[in-house]
Amino acid sequence: MDKFELADILKKMYKDAKEGGSVVNIHLFGIRFVNEIKEFSSASEVVNLVGLKKSYSTEVSKGMKLANIFHPNEKEFEAIFNFPKQYQSILKPYLLYFEEFLNDLCIETDVSIKTIGLDTILSVEPKNKDEALEKIADALKAYLCAPIVAESVNIEQSLQMQTRLTKLYAQCKNLESKMMYKELSLKELGQKIELKDTIINESKRVLVEAGIDTNIITQNNTMLLESLQSIKINNKEVKKKTFLNSIKAKINIPEIFSGSLEIKRDKL
Repeated sequence: MDKFELADILKKMYKDAKEGGSVVNIHLFGIRFVNEIKEFSSASEVVNLVGLKKSYSTEVSKGMKLANIFHPNEKEFEAIFNFPKQYQSILKPYLLYFEEFLNDLCIETDVSIKTIGLDTILSVEPKNKDEALEKIADALKAYLCAPIVAESVNIEQSLQMQTRLTKLYAQCKNLESKMMYKELSLKELGQKIELKDTIINESKRVLVEAGIDTNIITQNNTMLLESLQSIKINNKEVKKKTFLNSIKAKINIPEIFSGSLEIKRDKL
């Protein structure tokens, strides 16, 4: 969604309003699309794009304020994964470290993991209710790509990292060793796991376009990324394809361990 789509929705809601109900519909627009307005535009800009009177921006703002009353606790981020059964015990602990990684980025959160059927759900709730959930989404992109990039980091580079990145790098190397051991165990048992080619190819396409050397992209170090099904921001689902495409646009993947990590606000 972008500001032009928001303007189209407002225009339709305004035109479709029953007699005397145009202001009510403008309030409803502010309530329903409060997060999108904050993310992609502003009340005044959307009203201006529609060509309505400037005073209507106040009415949109009223709706946005009402949204905070109706949904005061609607501030949660979820990522849904479907891990190969044999790797669940290895991949879940890595996900749990995500809370400390966020804290190192000065994003204080409560992180929990639950399993429902075949799905592993990572839930993140900011302690600061003003914290943008899109920042958490960007942090997750870096976090899921980190095990891949760690393959190309040499010892000299690792010694020059900031503390928070050294900790992340250590987690990646620990994950790598466990994944290698599991792969060898499964090979001995004749239970080699192969993920769907369509998923692997889509992940590889995004990584290659982001500047990752194809030689370091393996099934083991991309399994987290490939197992991701979708994410939810305030109960609004973001498709995996959208999430992957936003990775190459917003995260400088090859430089995750370059000594600094800036999490930019993203628009999914």
